[in-house]
Amino acid sequence: IYTLSLHDALPIWLFKTYVADVPPYKGQVPEYPAWFEPFVMQWLNENDDVSLEFLHGAYARDKKDGFRKNTEHTKFSSSVVDVFTQLTQCFEVLQKLECLNPGIWNRYMKRFAMTVVKVLTTYADLLKADFPNHLKDERSVNTKACVLMNNIQQTRIQLEKTYQSMGGSELDTDAASILNQQQSTLNTVLDALALRFSENMGGKVDHSVKQMGKLLADVKGGGQGQAISKSEVTVTADSILGPVMDLLDGSLSKIGRASCRERV
Repeated sequence: IYTLSLHDALPIWLFKTYVADVPPYKGQVPEYPAWFEPFVMQWLNENDDVSLEFLHGAYARDKKDGFRKNTEHTKFSSSVVDVFTQLTQCFEVLQKLECLNPGIWNRYMKRFAMTVVKVLTTYADLLKADFPNHLKDERSVNTKACVLMNNIQQTRIQLEKTYQSMGGSELDTDAASILNQQQSTLNTVLDALALRFSENMGGKVDHSVKQMGKLLADVKGGGQGQAISKSEVTVTADSILGPVMDLLDGSLSKIGRASCRERV
């Protein structure tokens, strides 16, 4: 990274100091960015492997730590932060090149967008592979599974921030299309995980509702028990709602605290 920045620093300084305001070069696109384009592209190509290696390391550490929330007030774990910190550092290197050739800069952005997609797609695949394991573990289903879903959501939020940093609505169409497609892909992944999670909770919900239905039938006299009087309805209301309230106060309340899905 240091070498890449150094290569372009001297031409930038020379151009800004001695050439930029001199006719007939004033207002013209300088030639020197084209000299370094092959080397920058080579760096971007090699950066794919570096970024993926960093991703796997960050994810392995996060998994070893049990996908703990990054801070007390966040709903996601550290791997999301680590991944985007590394990607942001790569983008900052490109910014420091101060490329004054719009065509070359657009090619840099398109190539960097491809790196972002590779990293985030791999990250989503790792999360999807781990997700079923936490649905099987009753002790972690209300915490780790929710954290993994929130990791995908936070990935979407950070991807939007990356898109804005790269130019937002002014970003080249090719690069923007790549990032927008990745946003749609992450949304599909998140929906699939949420569906899997809700299906896993379905058995508990059905059991609680059936228990409540039986108590309601007894109140109306439709079951084996005797019908109760109207004056007793208020007294028995709490017990009738008991099965559902136990679920809400237990599993679902924990899920609510662990989850915070935010659309972007």
